[in-house]
Amino acid sequence: MREIAQRLYGEDAFLRGTLRLDRGTAAARNVIAPLLLVADRRCPIVPPRAILPFVRAAGAADKRLLWYRGDVGVALRHVGVLIGPSAQRELWPEILRWVRAHGGVS
Repeated sequence: MREIAQRLYGEDAFLRGTLRLDRGTAAARNVIAPLLLVADRRCPIVPPRAILPFVRAAGAADKRLLWYRGDVGVALRHVGVLIGPSAQRELWPEILRWVRAHGGVS
């Protein structure tokens, strides 16, 4: 576990494309599935600086990034996208449209 944590976080091996697993290499550039990401510019748990390099490195041709702007009264910012009134009003319709457009929920 320590070795994997060191390779993933200490060396950033997945993002750099140097994460050797069994007979192959795991790399962000090999992620080719359509990507929809939601981020909060103020989130200390998963800040944009942790997400944006992956978005740039991912090999997916179809990438979409939505920004959650936050809600008053949501104490746990990183779950605000799930429960916040503005998220319900603004983000979730966009998320559901994207999922439907990619063959998901009808």
